[in-house]
Amino acid sequence: MLVFMDFWFFQLVQHTFERDWVNTQVRPLCKTCKTRPCAVNYHQGERIHYRSRCERCWKQHRQQAYSKPVWQLRGYQKKNTCDRCGYKSTVSQVFGVFCVDGDLKNTQPNNLRTVCANCQILMSVSNQSWQNTDLISDY
Repeated sequence: MLVFMDFWFFQLVQHTFERDWVNTQVRPLCKTCKTRPCAVNYHQGERIHYRSRCERCWKQHRQQAYSKPVWQLRGYQKKNTCDRCGYKSTVSQVFGVFCVDGDLKNTQPNNLRTVCANCQILMSVSNQSWQNTDLISDY
């Protein structure tokens, strides 16, 4: 009976030691700034998984990655008039940029058109490629 209790006590001590060792592991440093500790990504059981960057560097990286669309970086400016139906608006959020050939990487000015939200929906629902229509603007 004493041997049986010693076995369970040994298992309990070993489990406690392993759990404490996992929770006290050293957090790695950020690979970008090399000064702050990496941010926590997720917990899996008792193990902690870290990101490769600290919270500050991770946020800066995300903001740089999604700064502006490629067409805007190449110099294309949205117009205040839809190139498909002729709708005019002073609110620029009504318009989007449409790639005529369907290739989003082709940002040549002759491939880009400014289209209103109505034309965007009509073209996506009907799977139409670029063509001028006879829609009348309602302003």
